[in-house]
Amino acid sequence: MGRVKLEIKRIENSVSRHATFAKRKIGLVKKAQELATLCDIDIALIMFSPVDHLIHYPSDLKIQEIIMRYANVPLAERIKRKKENLEQLNRGIRKLKGDNEIARGMGFEDIEVLQKELARLQQENQILQNHLRLFQGDCASLDSLNYEELHQMELHIQTVMEKASLLKGRTTSSFIYGRSLESYDFLSNNVSSRLCFDIETLNLLLWFTFNRLMSTVAF
Repeated sequence: MGRVKLEIKRIENSVSRHATFAKRKIGLVKKAQELATLCDIDIALIMFSPVDHLIHYPSDLKIQEIIMRYANVPLAERIKRKKENLEQLNRGIRKLKGDNEIARGMGFEDIEVLQKELARLQQENQILQNHLRLFQGDCASLDSLNYEELHQMELHIQTVMEKASLLKGRTTSSFIYGRSLESYDFLSNNVSSRLCFDIETLNLLLWFTFNRLMSTVAF
């Protein structure tokens, strides 16, 4: 008898959900390690367990180096890659619509999922383009944003600044030692030398370092 196909949806039972994560996270980390070794590449894997426990691969400083490499990729290049993904998804949808047999084989629900994913990527691409124009000094592009978009951008920036202030205060505390202080220095030095960080990447760096610092604080 073949294996029963697992339906991909949220596991409602909290005990089962935690057990599934505990079992599968080992394989996920192992796959990341194998791929990094076999292909000689850098991989950053960050997860939070159902009980909000941080799991990551590789080590603290190494994963921050990988995030910095990502940050150093020009925003225009990242947008270009996202556009290529959008174009590929568009081609797939057009092919499905034009090929009745494939469309029937996939089913309406599958096509609807692809269309929703396309809409999400298009929205994300538009946000990145707005950020790019702002970072290039095109403040006039703010005029194209509605009130809700401006409000969300303001809240996002405030959140980043609050985390930055909190991190700065934490590093002056006598409770923080060793690698936690090194992590903050790593972040501070790189952020100060690169003023054109996009908000998404800066927030990722602040978030990761904040969690590592908090895990080393002795109250």
